[in-house]
Amino acid sequence: MKLENDVKMEDFVEFFGKTREELLKPREQISDDEWKRKVFRNADSLSREALHSLYKDTDYYLMDSREVGGSYFSHIFSEPLVHLVFQFPLKMYPQKNCKILEWGCGTGRIGLKLALLGYDVTLADIPHPHFHFIKLLCEKYLIPQGFKINFIPITVNELVLTDMYDYIICREVLEHVADVEPVLDHLVSHLRYKNWMFLSYFFDDMQGHDPSHLHRNTLKYNNPEKFLGILVRRKLIPMVRNEAGTEKVFQKLSGSLDEILLLEEERKEREAKKC
Repeated sequence: MKLENDVKMEDFVEFFGKTREELLKPREQISDDEWKRKVFRNADSLSREALHSLYKDTDYYLMDSREVGGSYFSHIFSEPLVHLVFQFPLKMYPQKNCKILEWGCGTGRIGLKLALLGYDVTLADIPHPHFHFIKLLCEKYLIPQGFKINFIPITVNELVLTDMYDYIICREVLEHVADVEPVLDHLVSHLRYKNWMFLSYFFDDMQGHDPSHLHRNTLKYNNPEKFLGILVRRKLIPMVRNEAGTEKVFQKLSGSLDEILLLEEERKEREAKKC
């Protein structure tokens, strides 16, 4: 595949008012972890509104801006499809006839990769500067070429979805949100039955290695079996594990909760027999 146009260095300067080197220079004196500790030191005590503003007004993704330069989209397209998040839709929807949502897209690299492969993709995130920048780049370079890419800014109340989706990606997002279960409910309500959600989360960061993970979430949800029960009660059933044996892809099933719980018990029994 050859893109008709691709990102130019001038795009970055035009949007941010400085070169990448100039923007990153103040950060050269400290590590990314130290920067995150400084920015998120009071995050656990913030209200949902204040936490939303923190992500919106502080460019959490500035550290990734070093990746945005010439041939940005060509570089994304050429990356190998080794991760399960890509392998699964290619296997289940090889004809590209599905709608994909990446919730909490960050720099948008996963969703953009799938859009460049021909899928109808929606990117959703708190409207931080990097989100606006990626939207500008897509409107300038990709959407005019026929690529299907939509953008949804996540507002303070977080209940912003209106469409239904066949594949929802929520990768390393829940540990950052103020209210985990309402976000899950909202995503599940916009996932079509018998379709799929790629869901990964880190509630086991008890040592606080990533300061942007809300410690209150870690304390509440760090029991894997308990959190899996929360997902199953929302009719999300684990179907695919990664190489480490961790559930990553869940299917939304219809029927009564009792029927779904019985299916989950049968699945566990089958896995126990394999061992």
